Amino acid sequence: MEIGTRQSFVSDPSDAVKNLKRQDARIIVGLFYDETATRVFCEVFKNGLYGKRHVWFILGWYENDWYTKVSGINCTVQEMLKAVEGHFTTEALMINRNMTQRGIAGITPEEFVNKMEANLGKLSTVSGGQESPLAYDAIWALALALDKVQTKLESQGDSLENFNYQRVDIMKEIYAAMNSTSFIGVSGNVTFSQAGDRIALTMVEQMINGTYRTVALHDISAGKLDFTGHEKIIWPGGTSPRDRTLIEVHIRTIEKGLFQAMCIVSAVGILFAVVCLAVNIRNRNRRFIRLSAPNLNNISMVGISICLFSIILLGLDNRLLHQHPNGFTYVCKVRAWLLTLGFTLAYGAMFAKVWTVHRLATKAKKDAKDLGGWRLYVVIAVLVVIDILLLGIWEIINPLERRMAEFPLENFPSDEDKRQKPMLEHCKSDNHEIWLGVMFGYKGLVLIFGIFLAYETRSLKIKQLNDSRFVGMSIYNVVVLCLITSPVTMIIGDQQNASFIFVSLAIIFCSFLTMALIFIPKLLTLWKYPREGSETTALTENYPSKEEEERLQKLTAENEEIKKQIAEKEDKIKELNRALQERAHLRAAITAKGAAVDVSLLTPLMQNNTQADDTSTIEKREGTSDEEGEHQEAALAESSEVGEYTFTVDCDPQQCPMATPESSFIIDPNSDSGIHSTTNTKSSKGSGTTTMGSAEEGELFESCL
Repeated sequence: MEIGTRQSFVSDPSDAVKNLKRQDARIIVGLFYDETATRVFCEVFKNGLYGKRHVWFILGWYENDWYTKVSGINCTVQEMLKAVEGHFTTEALMINRNMTQRGIAGITPEEFVNKMEANLGKLSTVSGGQESPLAYDAIWALALALDKVQTKLESQGDSLENFNYQRVDIMKEIYAAMNSTSFIGVSGNVTFSQAGDRIALTMVEQMINGTYRTVALHDISAGKLDFTGHEKIIWPGGTSPRDRTLIEVHIRTIEKGLFQAMCIVSAVGILFAVVCLAVNIRNRNRRFIRLSAPNLNNISMVGISICLFSIILLGLDNRLLHQHPNGFTYVCKVRAWLLTLGFTLAYGAMFAKVWTVHRLATKAKKDAKDLGGWRLYVVIAVLVVIDILLLGIWEIINPLERRMAEFPLENFPSDEDKRQKPMLEHCKSDNHEIWLGVMFGYKGLVLIFGIFLAYETRSLKIKQLNDSRFVGMSIYNVVVLCLITSPVTMIIGDQQNASFIFVSLAIIFCSFLTMALIFIPKLLTLWKYPREGSETTALTENYPSKEEEERLQKLTAENEEIKKQIAEKEDKIKELNRALQERAHLRAAITAKGAAVDVSLLTPLMQNNTQADDTSTIEKREGTSDEEGEHQEAALAESSEVGEYTFTVDCDPQQCPMATPESSFIIDPNSDSGIHSTTNTKSSKGSGTTTMGSAEEGELFESCL
């Protein structure tokens, strides 16, 4: 027997009762007087600590109607009756069951009761009246013990009259005599234990409908509980309550029907993969299969078969492995390796294909010849080696093992005293999230690069790989499903059925779709063209010839060259736009001075200004002499020294009657109008220069423009 808790109180039992409820106490033994018992059971009623789930044991010497004394408590008699219903009392048997048996006093129990009630009234209504037979026999026991001691002391020349508290020898004689006393009294057989306790029958009573009924007698000397001839125990719930809430561990497993369905679908997929593999090997010399990299397709089918087989391992849990203590741990490790390597083989073969197509489309013809062969298998081998290294390091540092996840307790609908503790098996390790992050990061990079290559080659048809477009479509589906499945399975990991069905369907969908895209066209072609060679013309019509491929590469190179030229032209246009902006600023400056200067006339001016360190060159007009050219050079040099800019304008005399064809204009920042004009005149007398005023200069300049 285990004592769960002990509670005590002085006057208010409310906290003690609440603690009992908190501790889920079921069998409660109360030791208190009847006045305190009413307060206790009032709190018992308020806290619901009664009924079919609880059993109370209290002292049995209360009055039969003690629970009806409700004065001073906040409960009614009816509420108290509900709280005390079914409780048990234990007390020593007060009177001999054989009412006619005469004891050492020479009277029967019946005669004793009659004499007591004749003097005191009904014993059940007198305080202590029910215990009177015990007191009577106790006096007889003491008398017999003292008589025995007196006899022994007299034989030794001593007497009880000489007893005092310093006579330890007499005390020991009295104690020994009491322990050896045994007789039949009105309360039954009277004997004492070595500890001095009365050895008597204990009566067990139960209250039913407000009345105590004897249900058993306990003989402490024989260690026997006798139910014979007594009332039957009545349990409020129909059966004896449990001493505590029974916690039953329940390991959640995948539903049997769901597991069987996934196994059947996986088996069908494996069978189809084997058929595709056999067809591919048998017809590997057919041209349309030979041009689809059949060895890569074979590797992909092996990987798909491994992935489908891992679905069966994913469904193996405690329901099937409970007889093997370490069975789940072994399955956990194997399915991690198989699923990882199977995915790498299946996806790696498709990745090698799209990588080859991308290289064929971007490499020159002489370089493209070196892209096939063993290089394709190197790509797959590298991915497999990385997987083996990661899984190996993971297994050495933090090996995968069986971990149990616990969930909140659940009630049984049919049993209030029984609760279920759900648990779920997980395949985990220390630092599990870190390892998953490393693995998902590596796989994610490969998936992203694969979908990039598939997107880049989405519109290409390569004769050397006639199923490249279907492979690209397969990669799209694999990447999308992986990006969805990975985070979702981490979220629903504690829901075994949902997690299993989600992962299984993702693997099945990817596998079946990949096999359909890659092999269904080949199977249809074999069915349509059963004889070798009959499909040559039909299958090659949709693919470019060698000349077309060379032309495509040539056009690709030319396209790149044109792109470079376009870039150069765009840079030149930007420079011209900047020059136009500068000219517009200069036009605005000249306009602010009151003269409208054509920007096109200022181009030589800007060039001469930015080339101050170089020798200025003046273009001679056609028909001018060397002397005139020298004269113009001297004038330009002189104007440059004073910050002036000189240029020659070809004027049409009909539009500019004020100017001659030899008119020159000088832009002078120090001038009010900003313009000076000079005219070189030629006559028979020689050349000369004429200078006009500001107003005339402006009119002449505007007319010439």
